[in-house]
Amino acid sequence: MDKKRTVSELVAASRDGDNAAFEELSEKYAGMIASRVSSFASSLASEGGSSSFSAEDLRQEAEIAFLRAVRTYDADGKGKKVTFGLYARICVTNAMISLLRKSRSEIRRAKENDAVYGETFGAEDPAFSRAEAEELMRRAEKALSPYEYRVFREYVGGCRVREIARDLGRSERSVSNALYRMKAKLKEENE
Repeated sequence: MDKKRTVSELVAASRDGDNAAFEELSEKYAGMIASRVSSFASSLASEGGSSSFSAEDLRQEAEIAFLRAVRTYDADGKGKKVTFGLYARICVTNAMISLLRKSRSEIRRAKENDAVYGETFGAEDPAFSRAEAEELMRRAEKALSPYEYRVFREYVGGCRVREIARDLGRSERSVSNALYRMKAKLKEENE
């Protein structure tokens, strides 16, 4: 008969690459993860607007945060005894809060863009008609990677590199590189 391993033993074994231990740990905390995702999914749904994040995005972020918690948990750290369960819950909750903030930022920016650019699309002599702008967005979405497309949307919405980097949780260099690739791809697309 197999001896049941403690949570600490499962965490240690998971860190050492024991996939079975990680699966057992994941099953043990699946309810907590589902609960956190459910509570934040309802917040995300109540936001309305045009967020690009879904409940599936929340679930994936929660699972990544749980994996990060397994890898970074220190039971003996700094003289404080924090259980793995509490630590994992905090990590997952923080990941959900970050994604919810990004969602709110996207929604706010979309509303601001509608307020600023909405009149242009409805004017008698616009630079672009709404149909032309929508076609440009469709072509960009097809030509660009998901990350480049998110950078593109923020960039055409008037955000600076620093703001985009902050919103997407990336470095300014990463955003600048994405802008460079994006411009090259869109130029190639138009030729």
